[in-house]
Amino acid sequence: MFNLVRAELRRIFYNRSNLIFSAITILCVLLFLVFRFIAIFGSDRAQAVKAYQDDFAFPASLLSSLSISHTIALILLPTITAFVVGSDYHLDTWKMILPRSPLRLRLLAGKLIALMVFVCYLFLFVVAILHICTLFGAYWLNTPMSFTEFLGDPENLRESLRRMLSTFAFIFWYSSVATFLTILSRSLLIGASCPLFVYFLCNLIRAYSPGYVSVVLAPTHFGNLLPRAENIVPIVDATRPDVWFGVSWLIVLTHLLGIFLVCHIILKRQEFASR
Repeated sequence: MFNLVRAELRRIFYNRSNLIFSAITILCVLLFLVFRFIAIFGSDRAQAVKAYQDDFAFPASLLSSLSISHTIALILLPTITAFVVGSDYHLDTWKMILPRSPLRLRLLAGKLIALMVFVCYLFLFVVAILHICTLFGAYWLNTPMSFTEFLGDPENLRESLRRMLSTFAFIFWYSSVATFLTILSRSLLIGASCPLFVYFLCNLIRAYSPGYVSVVLAPTHFGNLLPRAENIVPIVDATRPDVWFGVSWLIVLTHLLGIFLVCHIILKRQEFASR
């Protein structure tokens, strides 16, 4: 398995697409920071310092990194997944790989592990660039770069963990959908373009359908992977389904494992005869 993952990573990093994905990630981060810093520095100093502490002072900066990564993944992740999983369809190299490594389950798992490693690599870009820029922001505002009181509030800590779990669940699910569509269609174009449509469709169903319909969709549960805060007065949260958080974990994991098994079955039945 290690050799498979290493081979896939070598293919990713030695391909010029790696430079394109990295450049798009860097550009998106810089654009976000430019517009956000303009809004912060355009206000008076007290409001600017408060906004900086809420969004860019460590450890809140890690949550901002997650938010930026979520937005970038929404646009870029299907293309990256289609490239990693579907490159052998595009290059017609499956018929050369399978005689050497006939276990298609291992091949698929190796591609997905390499995909997650590459996603982490891009996430490090986001974290590094954001913290370099926030260092200059702290110098400009003459304020500390860290604000540990942010996590001193239990509500902030709970919300931070909820957003973290939601982002990770979204990335795993979204890449699994792109993997399924790429393998099913054998097309990089379909694998790169259709997952965004699937995600928007799930959110439309979630917003406009009865609860017993939308509850079976994984995106419905991304914000419900942490227990609700205990309150004397019940609080209605439209972002959470009215189910126990354990049910949300079960549905999300069922989607992920189910899609992986279906992808394996489809890949196992596909023929790659020499032309």
